[in-house]
Amino acid sequence: MMDLLMGGATCLGKTVMDEMDYCIYGENKHYGTPRNPCAPDRVPGGSSSGSAVAVGAMLVDFSLGTDTGASVRVPASYCGILGFRPSLGAVSSCSYVTEF
Repeated sequence: MMDLLMGGATCLGKTVMDEMDYCIYGENKHYGTPRNPCAPDRVPGGSSSGSAVAVGAMLVDFSLGTDTGASVRVPASYCGILGFRPSLGAVSSCSYVTEF
């Protein structure tokens, strides 16, 4: 994240996602389900649904998310955008912590 910010990227905020990164549909009963910009009558996919919706709606140029179980790639495909997961070891995950 620091490399992105130091390279000139701007953080606009956080987005809504599935509760506890758990569902493939992208639904969130506490904050509402983000609207799929590609198909408003369908779910956006999850778990990083808000990230995909923000990019698909052209609110941001890119978004970051975790992809343990295709959690970036699934919502990207639902929202008509590209989701990318780097090869194992290409990006350090040594400081990644899941908050429960």
